[in-house]
Amino acid sequence: MWIDFARQIELAGADALELNVYFLETSLEYNPDEIRDLYVNIIRKVKETVSIPVIMKIGKNVGNIPALVNTLKVNGADGVVMFNRFYQPDIDINNMQIVSGNVFSNHSDLSDTIRWTAIISGKVPGISIASSTGIHDWEDVIKCLLAGASAVQMCSALYTHGGEIISQVLTCIEEWMHQTHYQNLAQFQGKLNYANIPDPAMYERSQFMKYFSNRD
Repeated sequence: MWIDFARQIELAGADALELNVYFLETSLEYNPDEIRDLYVNIIRKVKETVSIPVIMKIGKNVGNIPALVNTLKVNGADGVVMFNRFYQPDIDINNMQIVSGNVFSNHSDLSDTIRWTAIISGKVPGISIASSTGIHDWEDVIKCLLAGASAVQMCSALYTHGGEIISQVLTCIEEWMHQTHYQNLAQFQGKLNYANIPDPAMYERSQFMKYFSNRD
């Protein structure tokens, strides 16, 4: 299926192809390595079929994200998108049934996007990164670029505010660049990624109580 669609999309004139791959496995006998193998097999077969750049969109539930991205790069991926957003289930306690949760992302989703954009940008050079999920305004876009993103995807913000938000974001970015004396994106892209800050462990911190127990 992936091969046929990829070939058709290239023939239709696409400049690049993004593969949105997600597999939710709940079997207790499932080997986690099979998720990695699934991604790798798909990228290999698609790259053998088309000549346009192929980008893999991944989720957060793939175990060692840097190792997966590096493996995808070795097997021909031109870039990755981090991350895809999935259906969010919720429970209606009055009607006792499963319902859809929040459809759109929010600002609280941005932290993981920044963390992994910065880590992958610093640890797996040579692969393009598109940051996705939790990006709602121009400041979010700049944060992702500073973390090392080559591109930024906005979806929920367009549904919420309409297409005019794009021109607003671009205008604000240009104003910020003028104020900070940057002539182009390349001058600050990745400036604060994992490899370019004095304490890269800042991106690895995950223990809440260890770092916030002294807050009022």
